[in-house]
Order: sequence, then structure tokens, then C-alpha cells
Amino acid sequence: MAIASLLTVRATAGLPFTYYIKYDTNELTFDGVDGLPQTLQYEENDGRIKISGVPVILGEFPVTVRFSGTVEYKFNLMVTR
Repeated sequence: MAIASLLTVRATAGLPFTYYIKYDTNELTFDGVDGLPQTLQYEENDGRIKISGVPVILGEFPVTVRFSGTVEYKFNLMVTR
């Protein structure tokens, strides 16, 4: 099951970036994040996923957050100047 989102998250190249995603730990188990630019990383802590870093590559990156083996939350990360 995919939780599709038309959401576009914006970041500025060369500046610190942080984005949070919350989820219910009683219903979902976090599996990972795919599609982040190389200079961004994620960490998960008790129902909250923090994506952070300093993006340096311009462009649009489709990001997928995976839960419970079958649930996905997708959004686009747009890095501009």
C-alpha cells in the first residue's frame, strides 16, 4: 500500500535542511528511506523520522519512506539555489 503524496518539500542548496515525518508506532514499523541526495541522511526515533543535512546537488529527488514492509510514503524533494 502506498501513501501517495503530491507534496513537494523544498530545500536550498548549501544551506542546512531539516524535515520531520511523524508516524504511529502502534500501527507501523519503520523500514528505511530511499532516494535522498548523498549529503542528506535520516534518523528514526520513537515515531519521528528526521531528514537533515546540507544539500549540494540541484534537482528534484523522489523520496520513498518505507514502513511495515508494504506501506510507502512518497514525496518529492526539490533542491534549488
